[in-house]
Amino acid sequence: MRRYLLALLYISAIVFAASGQTISYTVVGSAYTQDFNTLPNAGTYTFTSNGPLEITSSNGFGGNVNGWYVQQYLGTNNIFWLVDNGGATNGSAYSYGSTSSTDRAIGAISSTTRQHRFGALITNNTGGPINQIAISFYTEMWRRGNNLTGNVTNFEYKVGATAINDASGFVAVSSLNLVTPNLLASNGATDGNNAANRTFVTYILTGIFINPGQVLAIRWSDPDEGDSDDGLAIDDFIFTGNFIATSSDYYRSVQSGDWSNLATWESSSDNINWVPAISTPTSTANTITIRNGHTVTLTSSVSADQVVIQNGGVLVNQMPASNSFTITNDTGDDLDIQSGGMYQILSDQGYLSYQTLTPGAIIRIRNGGIIRLGSGALLPGSDNYRLAATSASYIWEHNAVFEWNSTGAFSSSDVTYFPDVDATTIPIFRTMVNTGNV
Repeated sequence: MRRYLLALLYISAIVFAASGQTISYTVVGSAYTQDFNTLPNAGTYTFTSNGPLEITSSNGFGGNVNGWYVQQYLGTNNIFWLVDNGGATNGSAYSYGSTSSTDRAIGAISSTTRQHRFGALITNNTGGPINQIAISFYTEMWRRGNNLTGNVTNFEYKVGATAINDASGFVAVSSLNLVTPNLLASNGATDGNNAANRTFVTYILTGIFINPGQVLAIRWSDPDEGDSDDGLAIDDFIFTGNFIATSSDYYRSVQSGDWSNLATWESSSDNINWVPAISTPTSTANTITIRNGHTVTLTSSVSADQVVIQNGGVLVNQMPASNSFTITNDTGDDLDIQSGGMYQILSDQGYLSYQTLTPGAIIRIRNGGIIRLGSGALLPGSDNYRLAATSASYIWEHNAVFEWNSTGAFSSSDVTYFPDVDATTIPIFRTMVNTGNV
């Protein structure tokens, strides 16, 4: 009920013009505010529907709070809507406030025959996803009933909603419930603006994903809890939506390009909903996948693990001097070259310079996976690159392929290629060009 600064109201009016049946949320990180002061402060209202109905004068509410709705969700009667200062005990939705005051709040009291809910529909019109929302408001008590433990009005939300009464899909969040703020108040009307009778509630909701154009429904449902119920309401509501990317997200290639180029990647917090990456992947990421048809090139130092090169994907190591691809040890295989995937070495820095494996890191080359050395020309210092096929950190599966594509000679004496394979596991050593003397 407390009035916001004119400047804040002006900003909200520009950014959040409510259109039709939903609140249009257009700028990530901005605050939509609602003080409910456009609710009626006088009058008697009659309805012929149990709703949900948007709170507009044209729908008979005597005031406009666009995008907000009232429904009688349990009972055989139509919506009951009263303007009150806390004196009434009817099962009803309420425009609460001191008598004749324009300082209003929205709330409800339930009875055995009438149980109401109220809430809002918010459309993500930011042009991007939202994966975190912050909601804050004041719980105000305008009437104290006689239930010694007080009352609770339950909060729920749904992504992809069509109305506040969708039959399924709502998720309860108890941290945003309305809870009696003052159990010691005497039975009867109370001043919800009195500090003793109001509680500030704030909560950041994560684990949510709202795609562009999707509608978020939020609602508070007031059940009948026996005895005489408290009259609880919300006021000074604030909603903020954000998109928070973390370095521990999943990453996958979206096109060919340099590893360090943001445009190469998209990321996901849940491995289901994907958005353009706002950072490039490192060893703190979950999995990093190079997909079919994409060639990702390493040209500057980076550390990574749980890298998966899928069929048709190519990872090219073209590290210049003083740069290295560090493969760190974590759960599972740290570089997984799948059938049809390729890890190609084009760096001329030598095996011990272009790549570093931390202790315990594993490179797995699966059946049909390829490690290719060179591009057909002489790769300086080629012979020490054979370590890729002789190190125990590489696990070569049957029919995994090591391609020698450099005109430089490789060692064939006192060298064991593909160590630790058994008699049934036969990798392939393939020469692509004339290597000269061996």
